[in-house]
Amino acid sequence: MTLLVMLCMMSVLAQKTIVWDDPAMGYSRMKMMMKPTKVEFYQDKTVLTFNIKRPSGETIGFTSSTKLKTKGKEYAIQSIKEMNLNEGFTIPAGSRGMDIHMIFAPLPLDTRSFDFEMEGTPLKFTNIHSRNNQGITDTYWRNSQTGDWAIGFAKDNIIYDCKVWDIIQKAEKKDSYKFTAKYADMQLEVSVSKEKRGMRTITVNDQKFVCNKITTACLPDYPISDTNTTIVDNNFRMGDSVTIIGWLKDMPKEAAEISNEFSVGVRSIFADVDKFYSAPLKPDGQFVLRLPVDNTLSLFVEMERNPMMLFVEPNETYYLLCDYANDQTLVMGRSSRLTNEMLNHMEWMMVSTIHHQYVDREGGLMPFLMKNDSIKNSAMQYMNDFYEQHPTLSQRYKTFAEQYSLVDVATQLMQARFSVQNYQLPEEYVSFVTENYWNKLQQPYTMTAPNTFFRDYSDVIGRDLLKGTTFSFRPIEMIKEGLQNGELKLTDQERQLFEKYLKEEKHTDDFKAVLEGEKVQTYLLNKETRLMYPAQMDSLKSKGWNSTLCDIYICRDMIERIDNSRTQLSDAHLAIVNEYIKTPALKEKVLATNNIYAALANRSVKADVFKSNDDLKNMSEGEQILRKILEPYKGKLVLIDIWGTWCTPCKEALSHSQEEYEYLKQYDIVYLYLANNSQEEGWKNVIKQYNVVGDNVAHYNLPKAQQTAIEHFLNVNSFPTYKLVDTDGTILDVNADPRHLKQFEALLKLVLRK
Repeated sequence: MTLLVMLCMMSVLAQKTIVWDDPAMGYSRMKMMMKPTKVEFYQDKTVLTFNIKRPSGETIGFTSSTKLKTKGKEYAIQSIKEMNLNEGFTIPAGSRGMDIHMIFAPLPLDTRSFDFEMEGTPLKFTNIHSRNNQGITDTYWRNSQTGDWAIGFAKDNIIYDCKVWDIIQKAEKKDSYKFTAKYADMQLEVSVSKEKRGMRTITVNDQKFVCNKITTACLPDYPISDTNTTIVDNNFRMGDSVTIIGWLKDMPKEAAEISNEFSVGVRSIFADVDKFYSAPLKPDGQFVLRLPVDNTLSLFVEMERNPMMLFVEPNETYYLLCDYANDQTLVMGRSSRLTNEMLNHMEWMMVSTIHHQYVDREGGLMPFLMKNDSIKNSAMQYMNDFYEQHPTLSQRYKTFAEQYSLVDVATQLMQARFSVQNYQLPEEYVSFVTENYWNKLQQPYTMTAPNTFFRDYSDVIGRDLLKGTTFSFRPIEMIKEGLQNGELKLTDQERQLFEKYLKEEKHTDDFKAVLEGEKVQTYLLNKETRLMYPAQMDSLKSKGWNSTLCDIYICRDMIERIDNSRTQLSDAHLAIVNEYIKTPALKEKVLATNNIYAALANRSVKADVFKSNDDLKNMSEGEQILRKILEPYKGKLVLIDIWGTWCTPCKEALSHSQEEYEYLKQYDIVYLYLANNSQEEGWKNVIKQYNVVGDNVAHYNLPKAQQTAIEHFLNVNSFPTYKLVDTDGTILDVNADPRHLKQFEALLKLVLRK
C-alpha cells in the first residue's frame, strides 16, 4: 500500500513538471552571444538552460544579482551547474561555446512568459516564452523541397516574393484557409491546406508546394546541398546596389525607442571608416533600404538594437523579417541561403584571437604569431568537424567561414606592428603572414571586409616595395635635373641660392625657404610620383600580386591621399591613376572622389566664416592668443573644436554639424573651430563639404607655432578635442563632447543654471 501511494505521488509530481524546448525571447541585444534553449518548471525550482556562443579562452561570469521576473515578482538565481556565481569562468579549450544550466527560485507553473536580467549589466532577455503558434497567423513556412523560406502570414498581411501583400479577403474552414491579397496593382490568390504534423500544402496562384512550419529562431539546415558554389564578383562595377526590404515586427517599446530607422554599416576595403545607411521605419516597423555596393560584402545590421550580419551580393533583393514576438529572424530572396545559414550557425565568428596588445605577454612577436596561427588552425579543424555534423551546409558558407577566420586572425597579426618599436615587423614575420594569410585571400576581397588587414599589410609591404629597384628619392639631383630640362621654373634669385648651395653645401635660411616653397615641393612631389609608382607596381607584381590587388592598392592609396588632404590630386597622381589602374570601376571611383574636391574648390561660402589671423601676428603665448580670439564673444557660451583635415573622427563629427546646430539652436552658442596642421585648400574644402557655417560659426587656421601654443595651453592630447567656455570667459573642466547631443545639452543646462 505504501509503495502504491509513493508511486501515485511521483506521478503527480511528474505531471507538474513543464518543459519549454527552444523557447522564444522577445528582445535582447545579446542574441549573438547567448540564447535560451530550454526552460524546466519544477515545484521547487526553475532551470533555465542557455547556449553561450563564445570562443574558447574567453572569460564569462554571472553575479548573484541575476534573476527572473514575471507578473511584477522577482525570482533569484540560486546556482549555476557549470560555474560559481560571482566568479569568472573560462570557456574550455577547443570549445565553440557551451551550455549552462541556471537554477532559480521556482516560478509559478502557469507562467506564460518571463524576463531574465543581471543587474548593472546590459545582459537582459525580455518575454521568454514557449513557441506554441496555433492557426495560421504569425507563422512562417518553408518549401520542404528546397528549404527556402517561401511564405509568411501576419494578421493583415502575407509575406511572399520579397513583398508584403495586404489581405483583402480571407476565408477559414476547419484550419484550412483561402486568401486574396494585393500589392500595388498585383493580386495574389493563396490557399492553405490543414496542418498535418507541421506540414501544409500551399498554393499561390497556380503554383503549389508542400511547406513545413518554421518553429526555430532562424531557418534550419537546408534539406539539400547547394549547387551554387560561386560568390558573385562584379569586378567593382559602378552603379551596383542592394535592396533590403523588411519588417521589424512587433518591436517592444524598449527596442522601438532606440531608433525610428533601420540602419546598416558598410566596411569599405578602400577606407578605414564605416559608411552607414538608413531608412525610416513605418509605424508598424516596415522599411525599404537601397544602398550602393562596391561588390559582394557583409553588412553590419541594426548594431544598436538587434545586431546581426547579412551577406549580400550586388543587384539582389533581400527580405528581412525580425519578428520580435516570435523571436524569429528569417531572410527571403533569390540569394538568401548563405545569410540564413550564417544567422543559424554563427560558428564562423567563433575565433578567439590573441589581441595584439599582448605581444609582450606572449613572449614576443614570433610566439604571438605562432599562437594565433595555432588558434586559426584549431578553428579550421573545428569547422571541418562541424561540417560533418551539418552535411548540407553550402560550399559558400564554408568559403565565407574560412575567409572570415583568416581575416580575423590576420588582422591581429598585422595590428601587432603598433605594439613594437618603430612599427617594424621582421621579414620572417611578414613572410609567414604573406604565405599563410595574404596569399589565401579569395576574390571578391570585399566579402569579409578586410580593410584593417589590407591597410596594415599594404603599409608594411609598401615600405619595402622600392628595395631592389632603381628608384631613389634624391631631391637635390631632381631639382638640378628640373632646372636643366626646364620642368622647374625658379626666379634668378632662387637659382643663385640653389647654385650657392651646390658650391658650399650649406643650408642657409634663405635656401631652406626655397627648398620648402610651394614651387619646389610641388615639382618634387610630381617627380617622385612619376618615378615611385611604376617601381612599386613592378615590385608588387614580382611578389605575386594580381592585377585586382594592384588596382585596389593604388585606388586605396589615392583615395586616402584625397581624404587626408581634402584636396584634388596633382596632375602627376592623376596620370598614375589613368595609366596604372586597369579596373574601369576603380579608376572611376578615384576620379569621382577627386571631382568632389575639384568642385568644392570653386564653391563659395560666406567669407567672414574664415577668420583672419592678422590681429594675432605678434603673439606667441597660447593663452594670450586664445583670449584675443575669444574677445568678440564675451557673454556667450563658446564651444571650441580642435580638429584637423587629416583626422578621420574629426571629419566624421563635422559631417553632423548642421544637425548639431539645429538641435542646440535654443542656446546662444558660438562654435569656434581651430584647425591643426591643415593645408589652406583642404581646410576650406572640409568646411564647405560639411557646411560647417553659420552666423555663430568661426574658423581659424593659425600658423603651426600659434596653434601648438594654444593646444599646449588647453592640454590637448587627442583629436578632436572640445572645450566649453562659460559666458564669463572661464574655460570649464568638463566633458564637452557634442557628438553625444543629449549629454551635451544636459551639460549646457547645468552650466546655464549655475
